[in-house]
Amino acid sequence: MKQCKTCTIEKPLSEYSKKGNGIQPSCKSCCKAYIRDYYAKNKSSWIKYANKKKQWAIANPEEAKLENKKRYAVRAEKQKAQKKAEYTPELGRARNLFSKYKITVDEFETLKLSQNNCCAICHVSLVNENKPNIDHDHKTGKIRGILCNLCNPGLGMFKDSIENLKSAVKYLKKYSVDSVKK
Repeated sequence: MKQCKTCTIEKPLSEYSKKGNGIQPSCKSCCKAYIRDYYAKNKSSWIKYANKKKQWAIANPEEAKLENKKRYAVRAEKQKAQKKAEYTPELGRARNLFSKYKITVDEFETLKLSQNNCCAICHVSLVNENKPNIDHDHKTGKIRGILCNLCNPGLGMFKDSIENLKSAVKYLKKYSVDSVKK
C-alpha cells in the first residue's frame, strides 16, 4: 500500500505506474486527470508544436526518418532490458504451461506426483535428466499425462494412432530374439 501524493488516498501498488526503477508518486487515476487537464489548458501550444514538428519532418524527410529510427531503437532497447530484468526461468515455464496447456505450475507438479514422478509409459524417473513433457491429445487439447523426453515424441512419431502402435508391437515381436530362435 502507498499513499498517493495528489489525492492522499492509500492505494495498492498496482494502482501506480512504474517510473525508472521505482513507481510514480501519484496514482494512475490522478496522473491521467493531470495529463487530461494539462492538455486541455495547453491545447493550442500542443497543436502549434505538433504542426511545427510536422512541417520540419516534411522539409527534412531523411533527418526525420533517422530521428524516428533512433527514438524507436532506444524505446525497443529499454523494453528489451526491462523484459530481461523481469524474466526468470520459473516465470518462463509458468507462462509456457499456461499459454500452451492452460494449467499452472502447481497443477503440473500435482499431475507429476500422481504418477510418482515417473513417465506414464516407460516408468523412468522424471526427476533428473529426463525432462518431463506434457502429453496431450492433439485433436481435443486434453492433457493425458506426463511422459519422458523419449516417449512423448515417440507417440508423436506414431501420430497418436493405436493402429500404428499395434503394428509396431507386431513388428517388434516378429523380429525379437525369442521369435527368431524358433
